[in-house]
Amino acid sequence: MTPYEKYEQIQRLDYYVKVYSSIRNSALSTEKKIELSKVLDKAIEEEMEKT
Repeated sequence: MTPYEKYEQIQRLDYYVKVYSSIRNSALSTEKKIELSKVLDKAIEEEMEKT
């Protein structure tokens, strides 16, 4: 992985954390928050497998 690819990965992970925080602070139902969090967890897991 090149330094630029690593930088892009860090940017994506930072974005995922911000989205996760927004989900937790939103007025969505608990079920919807859990559903969205699972999707986000999968995206983060896939991103981490690239390294």
